[in-house]
Amino acid sequence: MILFVDETECEDYFIVAGLLTDSKLKTDATFKKFTKKVKNFPISPKDKEKIFTEFKSVILDKKYQRIKVCMLEHISTMNYSIYYAIYKKKSKSFYQQEK
Repeated sequence: MILFVDETECEDYFIVAGLLTDSKLKTDATFKKFTKKVKNFPISPKDKEKIFTEFKSVILDKKYQRIKVCMLEHISTMNYSIYYAIYKKKSKSFYQQEK
């Protein structure tokens, strides 16, 4: 099994989510198929590094919507479970050690 974890926050909440897949081999194969499909999309080298090494949803939402749709389609073909936790912020200041 393999687990991918990411975090995000807004004004009121801090959210941690994880995607647990059933097989590293199947996850790697899915990623390989995805990268092969999108390698011909026009992407700057700097953005490509951000997209493929650390998922940056804002970049995908603003510049590369087709890639995000493709990524989500490939993820939907896998067996996975989603786990998440939400923390309601007590104040606007939320320091790294609290996360």
